[in-house]
Order: sequence, then structure tokens, then C-alpha cells
Amino acid sequence: HCVTDRFMLWTRHPLYAPMPGCISKRSRFEGGAACWFRNITEEVRAHRYADMKAAILKAMDCHAKIGYVRLSPRLTIDRANQAFGNMVRMGMDRLTGVSFLDLIGRQNRAAAREWLEDTFRGEAVETCDFQLLSNDGSLLDIRAGCAELRGVYANEGAVLVLTPRNIA
Repeated sequence: HCVTDRFMLWTRHPLYAPMPGCISKRSRFEGGAACWFRNITEEVRAHRYADMKAAILKAMDCHAKIGYVRLSPRLTIDRANQAFGNMVRMGMDRLTGVSFLDLIGRQNRAAAREWLEDTFRGEAVETCDFQLLSNDGSLLDIRAGCAELRGVYANEGAVLVLTPRNIA
């Protein structure tokens, strides 16, 4: 069992190791040898989580009715998937930098702002139902879930998952 994330193994026995580029010759380290080890458990776990996140986003894109939006701390869109673009009938290039609250119908805007601010404060929140305003002026009934995107030092925004309320 390793207490620290790095430790060293030391032996006083001479170590024979092949010389780089030479198969037949061997080099002898007279004073013994030291081997450095480090625990990579957290790195492997981080890679697994990154792979899982990529798979979830891919599955959402395959579903085509689950919108994904990453918001900055200023509530502007940093990233969105094609399903969300289809909901608001806007191209992906036009969505980056747009205030998310501007895409919410006026009657729901204040409640949605409060819901998002609660999420940014790290408070437990439920889903929120509101109407998205599309580029052609029509309103789409939406159910959204939101989670704070917490960085090492501070809040880095939020992630929203949105679906039409009439989805089967």
C-alpha cells in the first residue's frame, strides 16, 4: 500500500541493463539502482471521466432531441450541440457568445435567471420549465436541467441539458 503518490525503490545490488541501441552489450550500474514509481490512479480516473463525458455527448447528439449548452459565468453560450441549434433554429456559429437569457421567452426570463443564479451559487435546484424563443419568433416548451461547472478555484459556468416537454 502506497501512502504517497510517489516513492522510490532502492537496491544495493548491481543492476545489469541493456545499452540503448545494442542488444548484445549490457551495462552494469555498480552502485545499485533506483527506480521511481508514481501512482497514476487519479490520472486514469480523470481519463475515464473524460471518455465518459465524450460518450454522453455523442449519445445526446445521436438522440437529436437532447440539447446541450455550456454557459460562461456571464450566462453567454460557450458551446452548444446541434440539437439545441435546431431548437432555436440558429446555426452553431451564431450561438457562441449569445446571452442564454435572450433566448428565453419574456414571461419566463426572470424565473430562469433566478434558477440559473441558484445553480451558480451551488444550491440544489430542480429542473426548470420555460419557453425558448426561436429565430423565427416561435416559442418551444422546454424542460431543462442545470449543473454548476466548478473549476479548481472558482465557478467556470454551467452545463444545461434541455429537452422539448412533449418528447416521448
